[in-house]
Amino acid sequence: MKKGYVLITISAVCALAASAFGWGSVVSSFYCPAGSTLPNGVGWEPIFGNNYLWVATNSPDYCYRVTTTGSIQRSFNLWRGGTRDCDGGVIGSLGYVFVQDLNDRTITRYGYNNGMLYGSFVVPYARPYGVAYRQEGSTYYIYGTGTADYHIYRMNAITGSVYASYPVLYVPRGIGYGDGYLWIADITYNLIRKCSVTGSTYASFSVAAYGAIGGLDYDPVGNYVWAGFDASRDRVYRFETEGSAVTPGSMGRIKAMFR
Repeated sequence: MKKGYVLITISAVCALAASAFGWGSVVSSFYCPAGSTLPNGVGWEPIFGNNYLWVATNSPDYCYRVTTTGSIQRSFNLWRGGTRDCDGGVIGSLGYVFVQDLNDRTITRYGYNNGMLYGSFVVPYARPYGVAYRQEGSTYYIYGTGTADYHIYRMNAITGSVYASYPVLYVPRGIGYGDGYLWIADITYNLIRKCSVTGSTYASFSVAAYGAIGGLDYDPVGNYVWAGFDASRDRVYRFETEGSAVTPGSMGRIKAMFR
């Protein structure tokens, strides 16, 4: 009887753990930093050894560097209004935060240490929202989303020159790049989509329960997607991206629960 009871208990705990860490499930969350609201932008800081996020808010127009639990490390005022998505990036040896502004349709590059403006360019599409950084060798890309024309744009991260654009069949908001994929917030169907670099969807999960999604980015350290949600929640959520059931990565987390 005792053995049966133990087996049932472990089985139940494993089932709960699989559910907790399965594809698209919430791993953790934190409130918008320091009394700010509307975390429209969420970006990972791709600097070796730094496990930080950048959160750009629309009220006020600020950018915050935070830990994965939401503790503020530094912040700076954004020079333009209408803040939308953001992402961290490295060009040469310097770290930057790229911020998409709706009002003047610019992507602005700020120094991640000092918040100084290092450059900006006007995007060629209407109602811009998302921004995602990608490096391939010595080439630096920015992906942007046009919510008016339902397109994803791949641009030069410094000059804004458009290399290509890809149509999608939904309104795209936040966008992130990681693990060889684009991760796109779809506000037509309230999904986070895992896509090819040309916008074709491989998989998706629903985020309808958390409010209107804004910016997002991929976390290569934990294989998560972080996403900000509107004033109904004013929270940043961390979502699991491994498997649809218990995968080897999920089992590693389950084992850790028993140590």
